[in-house]
Amino acid sequence: MRIWKTTPPDMLRVLDLQCKAENNTIIQNANFIVPKGEVHALLGPNGSGKSTLLNIIMGKEYDMSGRIFFNDKDITDMPVYERAKQGMFMSFQVPVEIAGVSNMALIKEAKKHLNATYSVRDIIDTYNEFSTKFGLGEGWYKRQVNYNASGGEKKKNEIMQMFHLKPHFIMLDEIDSGLDVDALTAIGSALRDYMTADRSALVISHNFKLYDFIKPTKVHVIKDGILKTHDKSILKKIKSQGYNAL
Repeated sequence: MRIWKTTPPDMLRVLDLQCKAENNTIIQNANFIVPKGEVHALLGPNGSGKSTLLNIIMGKEYDMSGRIFFNDKDITDMPVYERAKQGMFMSFQVPVEIAGVSNMALIKEAKKHLNATYSVRDIIDTYNEFSTKFGLGEGWYKRQVNYNASGGEKKKNEIMQMFHLKPHFIMLDEIDSGLDVDALTAIGSALRDYMTADRSALVISHNFKLYDFIKPTKVHVIKDGILKTHDKSILKKIKSQGYNAL
């Protein structure tokens, strides 16, 4: 009896995406997919358009063409907040500070808009749990969002937000920058545990140690405006020889 192998459905599909800024083409005719249950790496030289691509997928307005599908739904013209409701999440390369708004208030408001059930006790317990794991002080839920926080603390707070909101598709833009070895291990382990068969991720990092934790199955590389998809083995070549070897 022949057993047919099935492939997981696409969670994200990007078709013929092109982006311009000030009449300069940043990304041209990008085509790639991220299937459900897979972690993909997004790499490229500095300034190649990696963060721009994540921003476009999340809904930030650019001079762009092409189509973006999420769970087979065309979201190309969908606003950011609607994409979040669909289950998308993005961490920023430089997380913003929101003075006067506590982490608790932010999570409560986000859960309301996501129509997610919650209790204040659960929010506090989750913050306390991950504050301990990430080496942060107590009462983090009371603090203003990223206000007067270090770069590393801001990145840890982004991951705590992710664990509260439980998105199915996460995009992480250098989530490991500003982290020491212990913090990288804590966040890498947390991300590894978060990824399940119904969750996918697209991750930018220049630290190959993070990829040791999350183990991407595919690697998308943007160079000279062109995105190419490679097997995970390309990570070793980039690490040892750089992007000029591609």
